[in-house]
Amino acid sequence: MKASVASLLCSFVACGLVVSPVRAGERVDNPKYKHWAQFKPGSFSEFTEQINRLGTQLQHTTILTLKEVTPENVVLETRTFLVTNGQKSDTATVEDKIPAKVELAKARESDPPKKGDRRDGGEVVDVKQGEEELTICGKTLKTEWVETKLELKGGTATLRTWSCDEVPGRVVKKTKHSEGVLATDSTGEVVDFKADRKAQSKTNTGALSEGVRNNYVYLLVIVLAVGATAFLIVRRMHRPR
Repeated sequence: MKASVASLLCSFVACGLVVSPVRAGERVDNPKYKHWAQFKPGSFSEFTEQINRLGTQLQHTTILTLKEVTPENVVLETRTFLVTNGQKSDTATVEDKIPAKVELAKARESDPPKKGDRRDGGEVVDVKQGEEELTICGKTLKTEWVETKLELKGGTATLRTWSCDEVPGRVVKKTKHSEGVLATDSTGEVVDFKADRKAQSKTNTGALSEGVRNNYVYLLVIVLAVGATAFLIVRRMHRPR
């Protein structure tokens, strides 16, 4: 009898510990919003990439500019233009709203790739990570890099991306080498940026986000329920016959 009760208690405790504090469909903090919200409107980064694709020389430039920051979202302007063999294309400009809260699956898109993931049109077969200091726009930055090897239809590709939270947009350098049907070599890096940071709010320092607080409350309810159940079982076990 005691063995069966102990086994039952262990089952309850295990269930309480493995239940995820984030429920299905619950919205969580958006890492992309969190990154951009630390800057003031007007902050920007300009990224230029040199591409050699099947003998054609391309230069692709992307300018990201923070236009607005609110508690609900940030507004990001993206300007792009392309130079092909010396001929500059028309500039395209779009604005996107990045919400402060997203579903968990969307938030995890910002996680580093893992073996078996689908990224950039292929399957991830190998991932390497490290840290490196780079000089970008005359400034020495501590960066984190991720190198991903992809298996593509008709070839393979190796991509390495260097990132730094101090630069709007995070990505400061990228390289790509692919072999096969679409053989491509490219190198790009930030050629200009302005990172005007917002002052840290004292009332928010060390405070938990609403989503995190809700998760702790949910977990606390589970722990209390497991504890109450265990108490009732033990009490019943020791009740005089």
